[in-house]
Amino acid sequence: MRLTEPRVPCLNPSEWTPEQAEAMARDTAELQASLSDSDNVFNLLKALANHPALCSAWMGFSTHLLFDDSNTLPPKEREMVILRIG
Repeated sequence: MRLTEPRVPCLNPSEWTPEQAEAMARDTAELQASLSDSDNVFNLLKALANHPALCSAWMGFSTHLLFDDSNTLPPKEREMVILRIG
């Protein structure tokens, strides 16, 4: 059976509550100003906005994995982690 709607709706930044915007660690107005349109937000983040606690945990993990200078994983292993969880 083919679904006609996603099981977890993707919420555009304009639909986020303050709690959801806080989980993204950015103010909704700031996010909207930095994007030409809401389609520039990754669908993963739009889906995670449905669960602010999970979103907050994910943002901390992904930020550490991708951008934190204290990340001790070599690039090859870091890419393997990204591919395994993606």
